[in-house]
Amino acid sequence: MNKIRTIKQKKQNARSERVTAKYSKDYSECNKETKKKIRKYKKEYFEAKAKEAEETAKKGQQGEIIKITKELSGKYNSGSSIIKDKNGNKITLDEKQLERWAEHFSEVLNRPMPSATPDMHRRGY
Repeated sequence: MNKIRTIKQKKQNARSERVTAKYSKDYSECNKETKKKIRKYKKEYFEAKAKEAEETAKKGQQGEIIKITKELSGKYNSGSSIIKDKNGNKITLDEKQLERWAEHFSEVLNRPMPSATPDMHRRGY
């Protein structure tokens, strides 16, 4: 990648057409080589993921297979969401997020009993 950048800079700074043409040729060759390497690494990555999926299928781990499939299809979500404190500030530390969840559910679940209970029989329910 650095080689491509340096060739591109040299090409842009060149003053004569002959030098520009030389750098253009060098740039296109280097670019082709880089793209070929990227395709190779991408293929290796997908083959490794396919092998991992096969091994998890043999073990019967359906959840892992679904996770790998979503990751490969591009629809992968890590499951973590942004958690904010009462003031609206984002909480990034896991420990603080757990404390906020505990605080939230203690507020929601520990409410006082309603003063008047609804009369469900009067309306015909």
